[in-house]
Amino acid sequence: MVERDQVALFVKRLRQCAGCEFRLERRTENMATLAHLGMTIRDARERILALTPADYVEGPKPRSGRPDQEAWVFSLRAQGIEVYVKVSLRLEPARCVCVSFHQAQWPLLHPYGGDSGRGRSGD
Repeated sequence: MVERDQVALFVKRLRQCAGCEFRLERRTENMATLAHLGMTIRDARERILALTPADYVEGPKPRSGRPDQEAWVFSLRAQGIEVYVKVSLRLEPARCVCVSFHQAQWPLLHPYGGDSGRGRSGD
């Protein structure tokens, strides 16, 4: 597990990269979750930009199918549902790729005190 300051640095970079370019992988599960929650890709981007170290779950770890890239896992709450969020960054050119945005399949643990974003706007 990484230290909290490393997570904070990643979150800062995530905001910088997503400000340049943001892409949500159009996997069936991701799109079904957006539809179920009544969210757009823009809504998902805004929720991801609001992530904090308290929302951190795990990472970095090699991204599936792209071992040269790291993936980080966070979670957030939307309409009472815990959403599993896996993101990967590219610094040159700056880009944030949301690999996964779907209902969590198991309870997610937050080593830095998160509670899946309970009580945040958007619930």
